[in-house]
Amino acid sequence: MQSILFQEWAAEFAEEAAEKAKLEDAENLLREGDSVARVARVIKLPIEKIQALKREIEANG
Repeated sequence: MQSILFQEWAAEFAEEAAEKAKLEDAENLLREGDSVARVARVIKLPIEKIQALKREIEANG
């Protein structure tokens, strides 16, 4: 039982880490001047997430 819970936790942690890495990569590309559409295509995240990230960057610098 404990092994199954650990495996579930590890899988969830890995997914969250991968998502965080993608968002960091997306932020770096946006800061370098890449378009929202290109970043979404290259990073393979929904364009809505990239648009929100771009708005956040513009608001906070």
